[in-house]
Amino acid sequence: MPDIEVYNKYREQLSILIDKNVTENHKNILIFGDKFPSLEEKWISEGKKITHLKDIKSDWAEKMTNFNFEKNDFDLLISFHGLEKSLDPEKLLLELRKPLSKSADFICITYNSSHISSITNLFTEGWKKKEDGAIREGNIKYFSYDSLKHTLKMSGFEVVGEDIYGFAEQTEMTKKLSSFTKNPYLSALSFILRAKRMEGFPFIEGTYP
Repeated sequence: MPDIEVYNKYREQLSILIDKNVTENHKNILIFGDKFPSLEEKWISEGKKITHLKDIKSDWAEKMTNFNFEKNDFDLLISFHGLEKSLDPEKLLLELRKPLSKSADFICITYNSSHISSITNLFTEGWKKKEDGAIREGNIKYFSYDSLKHTLKMSGFEVVGEDIYGFAEQTEMTKKLSSFTKNPYLSALSFILRAKRMEGFPFIEGTYP
């Protein structure tokens, strides 16, 4: 299991990556999950408005309705390890589509539940919660690459880009397991998907605009 210093470095590098995808067109940003204070201070200095979902509704992860946002309020939605904390990620995202503008973007960051450290932990310690990573305290949902893309699709978001954060060097165990399981993401610590709000969503049209 990577130690906490690895995760601190991860957050520093991830902040740089996220900032590259936040443009001058993003004026009003809605964030749920973890915070990244240095980035938020920078964005505020650039004239952007930052709203945290937990400041609107502290129990957002359990009760995913009645957020009372104005329509077209936000042009960027960011989930920074937020979906992992939600009882029903699809329902949450369907609700959070409502206050987004038609051209809004979504940056979604989740830990990879099939990272080699998580697999090793399950073999050695079961579901014992860790200080950070996919099975840290507070996480109740776990995502693979495919399940994350499926969740976004079923919630009305079209994936338009991605980054895979991982470690360049693979251990012998990782190489052997990758060959055995045919899973190319064992060394991927997290997935960063960039998505757009879908214009058409026919099977729930009229319910979730």
